[in-house]
Amino acid sequence: MSLKSGELRLETVVIAGSLLSISALAWILSAQPMMMGVMGGMLGLDLTMLVLFAVSWTLGMVAMMFPTVLPMTLMVFRAGRSSSREIKVGGGPTLTKAFTFAGAYLSLWAGFGVVLYLGIMMFSSMGGPELLGGYASLAPPAIVLAAGVYQFVPLKGACLGRCHPSTFLFRRYRGGFTGSARMGYSYGLFCVGCCWVLMVNLLVIGAMNLTWMGLFAAGILVERVAPQRWRVSKVIGTVLIIVGILMLVPLVSRQA
Repeated sequence: MSLKSGELRLETVVIAGSLLSISALAWILSAQPMMMGVMGGMLGLDLTMLVLFAVSWTLGMVAMMFPTVLPMTLMVFRAGRSSSREIKVGGGPTLTKAFTFAGAYLSLWAGFGVVLYLGIMMFSSMGGPELLGGYASLAPPAIVLAAGVYQFVPLKGACLGRCHPSTFLFRRYRGGFTGSARMGYSYGLFCVGCCWVLMVNLLVIGAMNLTWMGLFAAGILVERVAPQRWRVSKVIGTVLIIVGILMLVPLVSRQA
């Protein structure tokens, strides 16, 4: 028996309203002094500090990425409602499957943040800044330049091609709770492949500043859903390269 259109619209509003409300709450919590202090301080390899970072980073990812993943989540939900019984095998309410997808997606970003933090802390504990010596000041513009160049490399293009909601759904739709989780993990993997260098910039250069978070989130969202997403990606890359050069030139001139 098919669902009435009014019920379908109500469930769509519930999913969209829930994800956007959670995102808004995460923005508010991310603005608290304690959370901003954790992201700006890069506190060390102590377990307590790692947990604090993981919480703060995950809040930031919820704030930034839930609006980005919303179109994909809604498409997963609608496909689940309209697909055949064989595809939907696995049981359970489709609303729950939609949130399972979003949660699995978020877990990839949370895990990436923890790995990134551990890598930075281990590099620092081994005397990384001292090893760079007089070139340490060149690291921030180099990271920005790397993010810009990455927008043009084939791996970025391949991941971006698979991140578009309609493309992803056509190739990878699976029913059931397990299928929803698998789709969330897959979509998160492609999304990390698209944006990991941007997130390194956001953490290392921007210290998860809310203004930078907002700009990056807007850019990532447009990059996902725009019809000309390849051009958007290259525009973002070009802007980052220009910013990196503008940061680099004064430092090189000073050292010369």
